[in-house]
Amino acid sequence: MPTEGTVENRRGATLTASSFSAETSTGLRWELVEEWDPPMRSNVVSTTKTAVMHITLVVAEGRLWFWVDIEPPTLTVRDAGGEFREDVQYSGTPGFVATLLEEVEMRDGLAEPMTGFQAVPEASYVEQLICILEDDTRLGAVFVTAPPEGLAVEEWITKSDDRSYAMQGLAVGFVLSTEAREEFNRRAQFGHSVPAGGMRTFIPGADLSDAHDSINHRLMLPATFQSSDDRRIRRILRNAQVKRLREIKLPEALRDADYEFLRKRRMQPFDVLHQENTEVEPRDLTAEARLVEIEAEVTDLRTRLSDAEEMAHEALRDIAFFSAERDRAQEEAELERMEAEDSYIRFSRSSREIEKLSKRVEYLQSELVAVGAGAAAWAESGDESEDDYPTSFVELIDRIGDLQNAGQLEGVRFSGDREDVCGLDEHSILGEAAVTKVWDTLLTFDAYSRMRKTDGFGGSLSNYIRSSAHGGLVRIGKVAWSEGETTKTGKLGAQRFFPVDEQVDPSGRRQMVAHVKLSNLTGVAPRMYFDDTYSAVGYVTVGYLGSHLDNTLTN
Repeated sequence: MPTEGTVENRRGATLTASSFSAETSTGLRWELVEEWDPPMRSNVVSTTKTAVMHITLVVAEGRLWFWVDIEPPTLTVRDAGGEFREDVQYSGTPGFVATLLEEVEMRDGLAEPMTGFQAVPEASYVEQLICILEDDTRLGAVFVTAPPEGLAVEEWITKSDDRSYAMQGLAVGFVLSTEAREEFNRRAQFGHSVPAGGMRTFIPGADLSDAHDSINHRLMLPATFQSSDDRRIRRILRNAQVKRLREIKLPEALRDADYEFLRKRRMQPFDVLHQENTEVEPRDLTAEARLVEIEAEVTDLRTRLSDAEEMAHEALRDIAFFSAERDRAQEEAELERMEAEDSYIRFSRSSREIEKLSKRVEYLQSELVAVGAGAAAWAESGDESEDDYPTSFVELIDRIGDLQNAGQLEGVRFSGDREDVCGLDEHSILGEAAVTKVWDTLLTFDAYSRMRKTDGFGGSLSNYIRSSAHGGLVRIGKVAWSEGETTKTGKLGAQRFFPVDEQVDPSGRRQMVAHVKLSNLTGVAPRMYFDDTYSAVGYVTVGYLGSHLDNTLTN
């Protein structure tokens, strides 16, 4: 990829690179201009053919932003009534975006963009999903769906991936298991619920406690899925997100970068005015040759002047546009201020009501105790069916040791550093969901080892997790089975060598690349690295449990 200038391929497409460096940010942008063949549709009358794609990298405030913007050709089509109208040529997400999402760990607010739908296998993971839905820093949408009754989650993931083809970077998708759907609908109440076989599109900043907010998050009913082919659903989902993203306000870092690139492009026609005169060696030219040279210079100056005039007119149009935007933003700010004041008043009233109710509950409790019914009432209200899960990472690591000393949980061994695990409790925002996910994963590893030992299961750990036909316990979500080639070599690769039994490797260490992402809610982003060592020692080895290791994005 060039970093400056323009290159052209054999088909006539051009790729122009430009960059800027400001006090607080730097940027690099490639502009790809190419011709697209029109779609094979009988109602297409004409097309502009020209498509422009901007691929932008911006470094600002310690973050690397990746931004792809596509301006497809405009089509002139004849509708069913014989009228002519303009339409935008449909386009999918460029293939390189999917490749980058697979290789580079990116963030959209609290969400992690993926190339496919992710399973939410247990009710304990619903809390993290709700945090993602309520996050108002997210830009893309979140698709939440659930399989129809009788259909496995894995099959519905495959079907959902087909229906959302070429949506990478526009939305993140989750598939709820039956247990997770019931918990989600209980938490979300009726207004935001997701029916079996349906899909709801959540835009940023969802308020699941407000039934009126559900109108902002469109639901595609199961009947629509059953009566529509994948191509139609794909167009509905994609066009809705393209339209929404076109109307939202870009993050400040990208707006500033866009301005810098625009300013640089507009100043190019004026560069001749700032060129310094330089001494040149006298040349022996004939009068006729000198006249030709002068005419070429005049032609070039006229071209630059024409470009400068066009840029000036464009700048005036932009000034008018941004002035209107400023006025609209001021009006919105005033409305938001008024809404904030109203919200605070309602919050204050609710707080006082809660205080009154709390005092009333305390009084009723004291009355029950006084008449001797209190103990029985509280005993009946307790929930003793709750799973005995650890509530902290310190408790988790202690529980592993206790169970293994008692001859339980023999199908998995932790060989890593206890301090790495205990350090995760310092990040209280992780909550119990990350601990629960680790415990579910360990139980899954143990069940796999026991099934291989007693039931004759002959597959690998990946086969066990990906297939439910064996009937064994599987409480694990998405597993990253590998890392990028750069991450597996050099200093980054050396970080991923963890202790193992000498029967696994005589050196006592082995590189582990398979890992489970426990949370993306904070910068710590904990990970658990493991290796299927059953064939050598009869158990799965967990070599690391702790904060995110260095990768290609680490500064």
